[in-house]
Amino acid sequence: MDVRVHYNESNAELRLGGPLTIRTAEQAREALVQVVAERAPNAIDLAEIDDCDTAGVQILVAMEKSLTKAGKALRVIAMSGIVRETAAVIGVSLDGSPATNNQAGTNGGSEEAARG
Repeated sequence: MDVRVHYNESNAELRLGGPLTIRTAEQAREALVQVVAERAPNAIDLAEIDDCDTAGVQILVAMEKSLTKAGKALRVIAMSGIVRETAAVIGVSLDGSPATNNQAGTNGGSEEAARG
């Protein structure tokens, strides 16, 4: 997992890349705790995450909750498809949009109703 932080006068942008999975969860958690302790980021770029599972999404949610509890806002500025898909499967929104589950059979029967 690649963790980079870009600072300017008033902002800290966190960029994550590589896998964010159960295999990298502990490394990712430790890196994110250190980054948040040094200077809480206000933006996160997830575009370079190339593998993600529910453990990875849980780490991101925990970081967001921790920052919110500390009175900080975290804005997602980019997200790879795999992160978005994994979050949607478990019903989590990471970018403020409504969480949706796009798996087959989860549309509440709207296709059958449309066919009549």
